[in-house]
Amino acid sequence: MSRKENFNTQSDKYVEMRKSFGVNDPYALNEIGEAHYQGAEYGYQYAKKRLREVLGFELDFNVAEFDDGVTTESLVDKICKRMED
Repeated sequence: MSRKENFNTQSDKYVEMRKSFGVNDPYALNEIGEAHYQGAEYGYQYAKKRLREVLGFELDFNVAEFDDGVTTESLVDKICKRMED
């Protein structure tokens, strides 16, 4: 399951939970689901940004040189790309 599919599934579950608390307005439920999805996406983008900052910093200061010509930036890019899957 992709990240976006996972976020959508969790948003749907959250909306269903809100229905069980008596929220029945379709517009409100749609807004709740969208806000939940956007919050998850924001959290993911923040985590990715911080990973890039922290990992890049650590690699720049703790690894003198990669044997295969991989740069710190390209390694961090590869890790962030894998997070998208």
